[in-house]
Amino acid sequence: MAQSKVWQFLSPNTKNTSAAYNLCNQVIKHSKSTTCLWNHYNSQHKPENGVDVVRKRVRIDSDTSDVDQNGEISEQMSSNTSTLDSDYSNCVLSTSSSSSSSSTPYHYKNRSELITQSICNMICEDMLPINTVGHSGFKNLMNVMEPSYNVPCRKTITTLKQGQYNEKVDYIKEKLMNINSVSLSTDFWTSRNVDSYITVTGHFINNFWQLEFFNICTKEITHSHMSENLFETIQSVITEWKLDNKVQCIRHDNVANITIEVKMMSLVGIISNPCAAHSLQLCIKKALDTQIFSTLIKRASSIVSAFKHSYKRSYALENALE
Repeated sequence: MAQSKVWQFLSPNTKNTSAAYNLCNQVIKHSKSTTCLWNHYNSQHKPENGVDVVRKRVRIDSDTSDVDQNGEISEQMSSNTSTLDSDYSNCVLSTSSSSSSSSTPYHYKNRSELITQSICNMICEDMLPINTVGHSGFKNLMNVMEPSYNVPCRKTITTLKQGQYNEKVDYIKEKLMNINSVSLSTDFWTSRNVDSYITVTGHFINNFWQLEFFNICTKEITHSHMSENLFETIQSVITEWKLDNKVQCIRHDNVANITIEVKMMSLVGIISNPCAAHSLQLCIKKALDTQIFSTLIKRASSIVSAFKHSYKRSYALENALE
């Protein structure tokens, strides 16, 4: 029977009663069985593309009778695990013969890049500030999870996120090149710092009749919101994303300058499509502005304000409700 693959990570003692892991220098006692050795490996090391995955793949793809309960692989299975060494060398730690301290990465750069990429994705998906990587709590967390990993600085994350942005832009442009028509939705909004922005989203149906949409523009508007300026802004977005003769309509709210701007687009064959939800909201607002509703709303607002600004009234109300 072939020797278990777990031994390539171990240095057995002379009596063969214990072995030291080359990955962490921890000594594991054993009684000529590799079960406890595999248990330590799976719980402490277990690389994403290393031996552990190969062992699981062997169990799935082959007859289980070829693998004993200790994880030892028979000669019959050796051909299926011939790629073990090359797979493992790409992602796990190896021991330097000249060092008695903890081992250093053999191809640790790949795993380091994977962790850094995951941090970038986390910052983007959860909309976290980039300086999160500089927070002491985050650094302590990473030190516990991956002691050998050096958390990148804010400048590095910024550079990587710019690269991610460029890749995403290329991906979306390739998608838009393969469609015949697209509709746009646009909205102007103001940040907490009172900066004005425009966001443009592209909507289309792909070849599998699935609706897809991408945010193709979010940029600050520093000029006046005159309809002529907005027309030029929208037209520049269409040109930048090579959507000329592909835009069928533009959905927008009912603000006067935006409505005029989109109607100007009809000169190039683009249909104006006012937002139904915003139109409904304007109808409701107009109805609430009538005298009967405005009086009721004012009285209700006064009652809420009275309790909100007095803790005695709030406590009295809570006791009354109990």
